[in-house]
Amino acid sequence: MRRHFPVLGGAVSAAVLVAGACGGGGHSNSAARQIAAGTQGSTSSSAASAAGTGAGSAGTTASSSRTSSAVAPGAGGSAAPATAAAGTASKAPASSTAVGAAPGHYTYDVSGSSSGGTPPTSGQVNGRATLTVDPAQGTDQHETLVSNDGSGNGTELVLRFQPTAVLLVDLKITGQFSKEFRPNPPVQAEPKPQTPGSTWTFDMTSTDNTTTAHGDYRISGTDKTSNGCQQVACGVVDGTLTIHTTFNGAPLTITLTTTRVDSPKYSLTVKEHDVTDVPGFFHSDTTSVIESVVPR
Repeated sequence: MRRHFPVLGGAVSAAVLVAGACGGGGHSNSAARQIAAGTQGSTSSSAASAAGTGAGSAGTTASSSRTSSAVAPGAGGSAAPATAAAGTASKAPASSTAVGAAPGHYTYDVSGSSSGGTPPTSGQVNGRATLTVDPAQGTDQHETLVSNDGSGNGTELVLRFQPTAVLLVDLKITGQFSKEFRPNPPVQAEPKPQTPGSTWTFDMTSTDNTTTAHGDYRISGTDKTSNGCQQVACGVVDGTLTIHTTFNGAPLTITLTTTRVDSPKYSLTVKEHDVTDVPGFFHSDTTSVIESVVPR
């Protein structure tokens, strides 16, 4: 129930990638994920989409998380402050029950279209992205989403599994455009349970204080037919991620609109549709579908 925070990475990267001239690269969950120029910018998985991407230094502006009445109050603010970098899950107390997704590698098929650059070009997206999930450390789990197009762009995140929510501890965009977000306290990535009608928001500032991200999400319904959703219905999450950053001194606003299907049984995003817009520079419309909920 989480994963496509890559979204965030993809969008920013996209911006760069696009700016076409502006720049950049893209990848699935990573800094290119959603906008990955072609094949990359599309996979969101993980939170995170989120999920999702970075962690940083002490100068980070603390972000806040607000949840609807369907989520227990303080779900985001009660978690312990994040202290680990994206590459390593923070050491939460060991738990007797495994949390998160089964460790291993998962493949997403990515398809769609993208346009932008200078001069403007457009094309079809047809590729894959790999999600690597590490064994949980207590209640925290680290994962990496990377496009298989050889660009090297990617997204890393650390998620914390709590009784009433999945929290984003650390988000890192890697590759040509690198940013880290380490909200303190961690922000809510998704409520538990996935009650239709639940809403939540979050705000984060990058550790270098140059980029802000605002997320606005809701559980819009359930899915009982997608891969991994037949035995236990998956939640359908609709949301918008708005990123404000700069490139070569010029301000950039990146908007990522997402509809994803998150499995509470497997703790995975099994399907995601993303539309990324960088006005005047870039646009992409991609769909990512997990090949199997069984890791390899």
